[in-house]
Amino acid sequence: MGADIGTTGCRVCVYGARGDLAVSANTDYPLLTPRAGWVEQSPEEIYAALGLTVREAIANLPHSPDRIRSITFSSVLHGIFPVSRDGDPTHPMLTWADSRAEPYIDRLRSRLDAASLYARTGCPLHPMYPLAKLLWFRHDRPEIFARAHRFISIKEFVVQRLTGRAAVDRSVASGTGFFDLRQGRWDLEALDAAGVGVDHLSPVYSTTYAIRDWAAEELGLPKDTPLVLGAGDGPLSTLGAGAVGSHQYTATIGTSGAVRRCVPAPLTDATARNWCYNLTDDVWVIGGAINNGGLALRWFRDTFAPGEPYDALVREAAAIDAGSGGLIFLPFLTGDRAPYWNSRSRGVFFGLTLNHTRAHLARATLEGVLYAMYSVFAALKRLGAGAGAVEILASGSFTRSSAWVQMMADVFGHPIVLPGAGDASAFGAAALGMLATGDLESIEAIGRLMTAPLAVLQPDRARHATYQELFGLYERLYRNLVDPFETIAGIQERLPSED
Repeated sequence: MGADIGTTGCRVCVYGARGDLAVSANTDYPLLTPRAGWVEQSPEEIYAALGLTVREAIANLPHSPDRIRSITFSSVLHGIFPVSRDGDPTHPMLTWADSRAEPYIDRLRSRLDAASLYARTGCPLHPMYPLAKLLWFRHDRPEIFARAHRFISIKEFVVQRLTGRAAVDRSVASGTGFFDLRQGRWDLEALDAAGVGVDHLSPVYSTTYAIRDWAAEELGLPKDTPLVLGAGDGPLSTLGAGAVGSHQYTATIGTSGAVRRCVPAPLTDATARNWCYNLTDDVWVIGGAINNGGLALRWFRDTFAPGEPYDALVREAAAIDAGSGGLIFLPFLTGDRAPYWNSRSRGVFFGLTLNHTRAHLARATLEGVLYAMYSVFAALKRLGAGAGAVEILASGSFTRSSAWVQMMADVFGHPIVLPGAGDASAFGAAALGMLATGDLESIEAIGRLMTAPLAVLQPDRARHATYQELFGLYERLYRNLVDPFETIAGIQERLPSED
């Protein structure tokens, strides 16, 4: 059983020993946005949704749940919240999309050598990371900060509730900005800058660490079913897509988006364009994530076509030629992460004329998300890769649209493979559970669990040439707008909120 605790919902999948999907279930939960730049969630609500989803999956099994060998957790990264000594949340969780810690980045830069911190932790200084969020709690919620027994992620909360134990896996720890990748322990210099001690954090374990003494029966699972800590959803999505070779990349677009590949040791970039997170004791994932993936399309739909089905909007966009009639969209609606790491950037439509229609804007939105993804891919390619032709495996909700995936092939200039297994993070979690129980000898052996690809979409060279020209302009636009982004972000912060 792989249980994926995502940004806007959880999905639970049960797989057979050969990787075949037996059953799945999912439950959604909301993102709360009480102020501009604040994106919170209720840990209690997520925990309840997870329990409901696990029990639903078990109820729909075509056989006895006694055959379930393990449950392994995938979870969204970079969320953090304080809990009391009893393990109860004392504040909503600040999610990866929350940027309220932006004012504290300069304070961290004055206390820490940013390049050295990045080399140790694999996380560039950015308000997304829990390191900066700790400073927000410390200075903006001092009473809550002072009373906090521990600061934890959503997966730690789930594990604590189910097992009574404080535990965090190395993958989630590696996404905090205060975990030393090479030493395998919390980074004391970073914690000192945040005003937090190791005693405020959970003990760190391998991603394949299994707990057997827990209340499995409460979820309808057999007693003593191993609960495997698992990893972050991004690294597990890479594993679940079968992209374990150094020449293989995953390109995922859900609410956000990311491009990743596996490496045998921690690897960082001289200019801090990528991050590096743990997958297993001897496999790491490098990559970069963008804030605005499907989120940008949702914004476009809600703003310009409320109630319109997504597939109808994408079909409308697909009827427009590549390049959207010379219209470029910078999709930085919530700032962005890799490769620019600029939370002050903002969304821009550039090149609008009277000839542009809603369909042009829709296609430009889809293309703009892909330009952002391609900028991450290009940065990762510059780090080098192993032998073999580049292979890009796609996952995430955007794969439901063949037109959007074809656009990706045209922008990237490489074939895009749609793996046969859906729900890559849940499948990756289940595979990690197989590794923990000895049912899978290594992550390289995941190939024998993979079904044949659903499709391979080939790039159109003429469209790729068009996109290369427009991508060059996209990058130039970003560089020229860095100072104006800072100015408009400051003005937006002073103006009254419409919420």
